[in-house]
Amino acid sequence: MIRLDLNPLRCDCDMLWLAEKLRQSQSRIQAAATCRQPRRFQGRALSSITSSNLECVSETPLRFTVEPSDVSVSLGNTVFFPCRASGTPTPNIVWLHNE
Repeated sequence: MIRLDLNPLRCDCDMLWLAEKLRQSQSRIQAAATCRQPRRFQGRALSSITSSNLECVSETPLRFTVEPSDVSVSLGNTVFFPCRASGTPTPNIVWLHNE
């Protein structure tokens, strides 16, 4: 038996691996592990926490969906530079001129 109940467990995305391990091993391992934080999980068994209970966001690499390209424009006219990117966290596109 593993006793973790006296530890102030924060049941968040970083603890999902342990929650999954406890669920998979319920027949072989007895563990007393309860959440103290966040408040909405206080007193709840760690093994009952799933990713659907949490809002876990894993990072995804930046990917251009519309790549910037060179644009020619006559002096005094308006120019548009199309550019789109996806990723997690959501990327911000910033244009710089003269450094």
